[in-house]
Amino acid sequence: MEITSLASSGLSSQAVSIVLQVFESMEEAVVIADSKRCIVMMNTAAEKLFGCRQADVVGLPTKVFYADEKDFEARGQNTFNPSVNQISDPYIVRYQSMDGHIFYGETIGGPIRDESLSEVYFFAIIRDVSKRVRSEQTMSRLHSITSSRMLEYERRIYELLKLGCEHFGMLMGIVSCIEGQNYVVEAVYHPEDAVPEGAAFELENTYCVHTLDADGPTGFYHVAHSRIQYHPCYLNFGLEAYIGCPIEVDGERYGTINFSSPDPVEAFDGSDLNLVRLFAEWVGHEIARNRDLEVG
Repeated sequence: MEITSLASSGLSSQAVSIVLQVFESMEEAVVIADSKRCIVMMNTAAEKLFGCRQADVVGLPTKVFYADEKDFEARGQNTFNPSVNQISDPYIVRYQSMDGHIFYGETIGGPIRDESLSEVYFFAIIRDVSKRVRSEQTMSRLHSITSSRMLEYERRIYELLKLGCEHFGMLMGIVSCIEGQNYVVEAVYHPEDAVPEGAAFELENTYCVHTLDADGPTGFYHVAHSRIQYHPCYLNFGLEAYIGCPIEVDGERYGTINFSSPDPVEAFDGSDLNLVRLFAEWVGHEIARNRDLEVG
């Protein structure tokens, strides 16, 4: 991409001010580097994404933002190179914030040249897509579990609950069977085996009562700051986070699949609710299939 630098563009001071305001107001992180790939400037979104102030990183190589030095080197050959004359297609790379937090960033970038083509800068526009990448990875692992011929029914359910706990950042995963007003633990994943299979609770004392009332996926990422902060489950067990979905078997309500934790988690979005719905659908199909095998 060839554009004239602001300093030599002939733009009025008002126009330059507008351009800078647009730069600052962008939701995506934007980083500008010089020909040696040292940081020249970044917008507020980039400061937030990488956990630093512009003043603290100006002059540092952009390598400080890469989780893997090999990615930094590869991008120096393919994207941020004076011989490149076009903007890159979107690509995903692992970045790290200044406190060491690693995330996946979808990026487009390329060179910026002044009017004389004598001076080169580089820009990168970065969007955090960690959640999307994690969902895709979880879907792939879910397919591996559900299609495995090496796992028996009980083990597939266990591995699915473990996978859900890892994805949602939860401590415990449960498949429940609802019998009247009783909530019965049919399958469970907990690293300390704190809740045994067969344990029964009053339905009204579980968060799943809200899931059944909603007749669909329900999530609370920080119960203490939610509308259910006085629920018996929170008062008795202190579970801060929950996500669950009803399970249907052969068209009839069977129970729920749910994941919970004593610690708050990142706020749930639509992709999380869709994923837990998919987990519930698979468990429902698997229960029905296992019933047919037992009858046969």
